[in-house]
Amino acid sequence: MKIIFVTLLMIIGLSPVFAQSNANFQASLASDFDALKNESNPKILQQKINRLTHSKNEKDWITVIHYYDATGQLNRKESLENELFKRFPHGNYALFNALVHIKYGKNGDAMEKILAKMKTNFPHIAVSDLDGAENMIAIQYAEERNTVRSLLHLNRIKIHPSVLIIANDLLKYDAAAAAKVVKQAMDRNETMPADSGNKAMYNQFCSLYSKIQIKLGHNEEALRYAKIAYDDRSGDDVSDGVASYAYLLSTNGQYREALPILRKLFIAGESNEQLNDRLRLSYEKLNPGKDGKVYLAGIQDSLINALEEDLTKTMLNDKAPDFYVTDSSGKKVSLSDFKGKTVILDFWATWCAPCKASFPAMQLAVNKYKNDPQVKFLFIHTRETSTTPLADAKNYLLANDYHLPLYMDIKAPLTHTNPAFSALNLQFIPAKLVIDGNGVIRFQLIGFGAEKDEAHVNILSAMIELAKKSS
Repeated sequence: MKIIFVTLLMIIGLSPVFAQSNANFQASLASDFDALKNESNPKILQQKINRLTHSKNEKDWITVIHYYDATGQLNRKESLENELFKRFPHGNYALFNALVHIKYGKNGDAMEKILAKMKTNFPHIAVSDLDGAENMIAIQYAEERNTVRSLLHLNRIKIHPSVLIIANDLLKYDAAAAAKVVKQAMDRNETMPADSGNKAMYNQFCSLYSKIQIKLGHNEEALRYAKIAYDDRSGDDVSDGVASYAYLLSTNGQYREALPILRKLFIAGESNEQLNDRLRLSYEKLNPGKDGKVYLAGIQDSLINALEEDLTKTMLNDKAPDFYVTDSSGKKVSLSDFKGKTVILDFWATWCAPCKASFPAMQLAVNKYKNDPQVKFLFIHTRETSTTPLADAKNYLLANDYHLPLYMDIKAPLTHTNPAFSALNLQFIPAKLVIDGNGVIRFQLIGFGAEKDEAHVNILSAMIELAKKSS
């Protein structure tokens, strides 16, 4: 029940209005949900459902909807949802549904149309919900490389705009616009009271601004802001500001100061190819005649060994069911087809932001093992919401220059479930599984953390190596 109820809390947490920012609301909802979930007598269960669905309280209807969802009674769920929308056309669930449609809109233009309709249907919508919608659209337009529309929606946000996310997206194609957005946010933060918690945020802005200035070729300006972030860091923090500072120290010939910071970034998985080059160069400058590549390889081996030692304690020993998917040409493929190989499954969807956020790291992992015939990656598109999932998945990978082996977990027409996703008893995406050559699940990762891509690659590499050894 805990896993199922996490879904419920995630849903009501999407909108502060929907959750009513009220712990009592959530507690009551959980209590009623448990009462249905734990009722073993079918007659009494139906009586409870009838009582809730004859209530004038929208919360009672929501409880039954999520009970149907949790127990796989999707036709009943859909029917009750339709009735709920009629009974409470301007209720919390209808608002939530509108926000979900914005969140999973295909593109910025479609999301804008949904927002316009939402404003009409909910004229008294809370600022926090409106800001949430504007944030989602601003982020979407930034991903689509439409600076004008992204900034239009960003400037409409009254509280807590997602400046860091949007600026990072802008940085990929419009560094000048990213610099302007971040500088404006920094100027606003400097005017806030010292006890408002803005210092940590200001340092994050300094870190990002430094990265942007590096891309613009303004290294002197970049070093100034990188030093601010570095000097104000807490403990052994290895944030972007630290990375920028170490990079700039090295480019300025301050190798002795740069080397320990660059090494720490490398060990923490917070490095990248550019920083690795600076680490190699800094080492060689301080150790004439020594090979920096050998130095890096030694650190990498030690790092993977340490990760393996820790991960050994968390290894699973669950036999994987023999599910099937289809490849991008429509051919059926089953897990048993890869017997003897270490298989990495990555369940994703084009509407899933964390799934897509993991792809740069996963591409690095695929590249790392591309010449290893004993390792096989399957990127399985599942839980689709459109009528053209294969085209959507192909287009997304192509547009973002990802070379990931695509497979499809198409929804069954009768059960409306995704066979592979259901067979593995998964609840959420992104979900990544590492299966050894004997078909045993050794590791399962749900969600995607905030670590740098290199850190994720190191962890996944350690998992793969352990799975190979267990086969």
